[in-house]
Amino acid sequence: MNYQEAQDKLKKLAEGITNPDDVKKKIKALPIREKMEMLFPIYVSDYLDNTSEWALHLLDYVDYNNLLNDYSTGTARREVLTGFLTTTAQLIKQSADDQARRELQSQTESTQFGMQLALAIADKADELLNMVADLRILDSRYAAVLKGRQDDYHYTDVDGNGCPYTKRELQEQDKYIKQSELEFREELKADRRVHSDAYWGRGDLPALKNDDDVVQCIMPLWEAGFLSLEEEAKEEPALAGPGVGFS
Repeated sequence: MNYQEAQDKLKKLAEGITNPDDVKKKIKALPIREKMEMLFPIYVSDYLDNTSEWALHLLDYVDYNNLLNDYSTGTARREVLTGFLTTTAQLIKQSADDQARRELQSQTESTQFGMQLALAIADKADELLNMVADLRILDSRYAAVLKGRQDDYHYTDVDGNGCPYTKRELQEQDKYIKQSELEFREELKADRRVHSDAYWGRGDLPALKNDDDVVQCIMPLWEAGFLSLEEEAKEEPALAGPGVGFS
């Protein structure tokens, strides 16, 4: 019996019954084999739902504590996830090995299916741990490659051999940086104009999105002698600040 069949059977049993306790009594009155066959896919589904909830909980935790995304540089610290994955894989292996050992020690004819599942899980846990170890090594090497590129250098093998950027690559990189600075400056100007117009009563701020926090209207200090829009165009982005957003 699959999950949908089990749900259909539950609905049929609950037809015309409004009291949940009466439904439980009706299920409890079923023959044991019929009842347990219906409950198996439901138990499986409950476990999968729980794993999904914990996955979302971890995602919220990682995002709330800024463990993954570095918004100042627009990059992700994947070593955080790799570290989590390493610990998780090791814990799963320890738990799976212990469970498989207990199943083997107490096996009976009736527990063969559970033992087979426990042994299969232990085997998969071993594979997972080995895969995570390989991933960790590959990720560390790729991180080193990216660090090398920050120094205008291409690593070409695991021994650290490589070659510096060509003149053309350096020119393309400089062109990209200048274009990014220009786009940043234009976005900054547009944001500042919106806040200036709102502050002086010439316009309204954009509506807040559902996940935005309510904030006090920003005072346009760039119009009070700190840095005018005209002067800001001549300054470096680092001196102009990180920009002003709406959230």
